[in-house]
Amino acid sequence: MKKGWIMLIFAFLGMVLVSHINGGVAAEPLEPLAPAASDPLWNSIGRISQTSGITGAIQPSIATYGSGSKIIVAYSGIFGNNNSDHDVYYSTSTNYGATWPTKARIHQSPGSASDSSLIDVAISPNNKGHAVWVEEVGDTPRIVYKYEDNWGNNTTNLRVISQPAIPVALADPRIVAKNNNRLDVVWSQGEATTNINIYHAYSTSSTGSTWQGKAPIVDTSDTSRLPDIAIDASGNYHVVWEEGPDPTRIFYLRGVPSGNAVNWSVAGRINISQKSIPNNITAATQPKIYTVGNILHVTYTNFINKEQQYVHHLQCNANCSNLANWFSVGNPISGQVLGAKAADPFDVISTIGQVGSCTYVYFHGIQGTSNSNNERIWGVNSCGDWAASARDQVTGSDVRAINPAMESANNWWLFLAYEQVNTDSSLREVYFVRNKPAIYLPMIRK
Repeated sequence: MKKGWIMLIFAFLGMVLVSHINGGVAAEPLEPLAPAASDPLWNSIGRISQTSGITGAIQPSIATYGSGSKIIVAYSGIFGNNNSDHDVYYSTSTNYGATWPTKARIHQSPGSASDSSLIDVAISPNNKGHAVWVEEVGDTPRIVYKYEDNWGNNTTNLRVISQPAIPVALADPRIVAKNNNRLDVVWSQGEATTNINIYHAYSTSSTGSTWQGKAPIVDTSDTSRLPDIAIDASGNYHVVWEEGPDPTRIFYLRGVPSGNAVNWSVAGRINISQKSIPNNITAATQPKIYTVGNILHVTYTNFINKEQQYVHHLQCNANCSNLANWFSVGNPISGQVLGAKAADPFDVISTIGQVGSCTYVYFHGIQGTSNSNNERIWGVNSCGDWAASARDQVTGSDVRAINPAMESANNWWLFLAYEQVNTDSSLREVYFVRNKPAIYLPMIRK
């Protein structure tokens, strides 16, 4: 089979050469064919985070839209090696990630008593960026938003989405921007020890100037955190989150648009992690959700202990409020056991993308014991039959590579940002790799 493809390529190249000599036809590129192997061919671009003014860059979020020509990676910048003093920064590429000329601050928080963290970024169809994060001033946290045209070294143009009157737990905002005049955000909010729920709010302004509809999507007595949100091709909303304790599980809830509001089908809240962890005998954490048309993909980590973790994948093709329609195939898809450094970040974290018919899942983790190794970025995919094939190793063992964030674009590109930490944890930076699209075949045009 491989020999046949090679002969076909040479035949086409020969035709192009002859036509060039005769001057009769011209060749122009088509989109690349699917690669011969299911693993991407990675092109390492290197460090993309700010190199001056901050002493570290952590927890990247990545966004692209359409063809993938514009990519934004947002992250928290550390000041003075103080992990309690951050502002939010971004880097932008407009040539599919080949170069990153724009590196700047999104917002300047007021003084060292404030802290900005857990940023998430999206790009809407009009090619504008949108950022949400947790902004803590003193002991009072709030969920805030800023529109790309207002990003810069200033304290203005910040929009507050949620600022409770009394200090509560606020964390984990996630934003989606499926059209130019609609933004949706979910996050976790509640009292620090009890009744933390997943909240939702939306804006019908293209610049996020006003926010409305703030409310929990479901009110439970357990602690809910780490939400992720996606909107399918039909406009329906899908949210997953971790809920617990004893042990933690992954729950799913569907939302249906009703005018500007979203009706959350509370009766449809289901524990989907039981599909691959029967009887919930171990913890499930760090869920991610991704839509391909109306098909849902969810990944999460089965946490047994710090040095015994696995990545699972679930898929639903329709009517996802029915647990029977969620499928677990080949779990754990990550294969052999993974570990992570204690408390930094402790959990194995995964991310999802799609190119052609292949679903890609990448994750960080230690292969071996945490005393003798570092986390690396690994990947598996559905076209390689998940764990049945060898893991794709993206990074080496000489540094720690954690917190991967992946986006796919145009049914062609895979973009992957991650946090790189040197072995003594004194330097943390954001790095970027992209796939090399497969071989071009020429199109003959008279």
